[in-house]
Amino acid sequence: MRIDFRSDTVTLPTPGMREAMMNAAVGDDVFNEDPSIIELETMSAKMFGMEAALFCTSGTMSNQVAIKAHTQPGDEVICERQAHTYIYEVGGIAFNSGAQVRALEGERGRINASQILSSINPDDVHKARTSLVCLENTSNRGGGSCYSFESIEEIRKTCLDHGLQLHLDGARLFNAMVAKNENPKQYGATFDSISFCLNKVDRLATDHANAKTLYEELHAKQFVKSIMPVETNIVILETLNDCPAQTIASKLREHDVLTIAIAAHQVRFVTHLDISDSMMEHAVEVIRKL
Repeated sequence: MRIDFRSDTVTLPTPGMREAMMNAAVGDDVFNEDPSIIELETMSAKMFGMEAALFCTSGTMSNQVAIKAHTQPGDEVICERQAHTYIYEVGGIAFNSGAQVRALEGERGRINASQILSSINPDDVHKARTSLVCLENTSNRGGGSCYSFESIEEIRKTCLDHGLQLHLDGARLFNAMVAKNENPKQYGATFDSISFCLNKVDRLATDHANAKTLYEELHAKQFVKSIMPVETNIVILETLNDCPAQTIASKLREHDVLTIAIAAHQVRFVTHLDISDSMMEHAVEVIRKL
């Protein structure tokens, strides 16, 4: 039994998904004649209460299209220093948009309005024009942390006051909405653009519960220096200095429990649809024996 906690992107299509793909109505999207794409984009726009939606093949593509739409070459984009748009999108902000990044030190991947305010460049011929703020909710490198909506609204006001656009990398936005009891239209009314992924299903609360179970089991282990608080489906632990993260990941792999060392002393677990109750039981047993 292989138990894959490396990412929630490793999930496989359910039988219902495969049947839907097999029987989907298709057409030429170049001529805006693919009925399935039209239905998906219409549904997405309606869900968030926004003017329109565009189907992209990946979250990275979605973010990069949005950033390009909001900026001009030579502009500056504000984001958190570990934001996916900054560290995991192969320099896309520079290559695709010709913009530079002002990367801020946040709290578990989250930045606030006062940080943004102090980072807006003055109207100076020597300075890049600050034009866009990018948030990530939930924050991957922040251990699945969620913004409070009050904080988001404060950031929105700062952006409006200074003529900045506001983009959301919402790859795991549905996790945040389940955890915080929020709804898509709140976000649609607040952000100028939103990227979100459709590899999420109605059982996200189960994923969050499974992540909390992992947290409780890992918290007691002697090799663990600390663990980020668990809000959604991501668990990130920090190992002691004499215990490299890769060593822990390798020991777990020996028992068919797959994780990922995201830094020299950080191991990440991500729960998802394809983690069954029996898999969780096996993973807990393996962790207890480490």
